[in-house]
Amino acid sequence: MLKIVFQVLALSDLFTERQQFDWMLDNFLEVQRFHPAEDDLIGQYLVVGICKAVAVVGVVGIDKLQSFQPISFVYQVYIGL
Repeated sequence: MLKIVFQVLALSDLFTERQQFDWMLDNFLEVQRFHPAEDDLIGQYLVVGICKAVAVVGVVGIDKLQSFQPISFVYQVYIGL
């Protein structure tokens, strides 16, 4: 799973359409939802990918975050704030 997340994040530099970032956001949120929070290695890539996708998708992407764990929880677990 780590390699897949890493490769999608690397490929996201080549994304040109908003739908591609929307797809990445949906998938990374699903992985974050079901993946153990103790796995810091995959967590760091998920946080970067989620933030990158939300920056492109915008407000629509933020609405999706409300159906999952609060983004502050992601910051606390993976960044340690």
